[in-house]
Amino acid sequence: MRIIEQVSEDLPNFPDDVIDQWIGYYAESEGWPPPSPLEGRWKGLLANKDLEYWTSLKWSKEIIYPPSLVLTTQCNRRIQEMISFHAAGVPCAYSEFMGEEAGPRIARLLQYLREIGNLPCAPILVEKDGEHEIIDGNHRVVAYLLWEQWKDKEIFQKEPFPVTLSREIEFWIGRESV
Repeated sequence: MRIIEQVSEDLPNFPDDVIDQWIGYYAESEGWPPPSPLEGRWKGLLANKDLEYWTSLKWSKEIIYPPSLVLTTQCNRRIQEMISFHAAGVPCAYSEFMGEEAGPRIARLLQYLREIGNLPCAPILVEKDGEHEIIDGNHRVVAYLLWEQWKDKEIFQKEPFPVTLSREIEFWIGRESV
């Protein structure tokens, strides 16, 4: 049985794309299902919430203009730190954790946005009380926000010219059932 099918048995409410992007890699490397109580990588990945919580979410794919996202305080701080690191070299916990991989990862996403005008796949959010927490896709959101600021700079106005940046970006959003 493929890992997506195994995870789907425990999280039948999860779209395959959400499993594939977010949980699939870790399910293969760390084993599935995660231990109870959560420990190790699973604790952070699942935000210290058990499978019962995750099975309570209803998922939908929605179009959002990334700058209009209302992020939780903690998520917004993380995104702003990442932007400060990539825009001005300001060190932060993220840059220490990512090390040398941080720059190339954002560079690939910026190049994709320049050539395609959209993100390669939908970031994954959880919404609670009108605020969003990015569960998977911090780098994609940061790259979008950076490219939106940089796209019209003279340095980028050479052939091949950047394509128009879409304002309609797909996001997966999980919401608690009411």
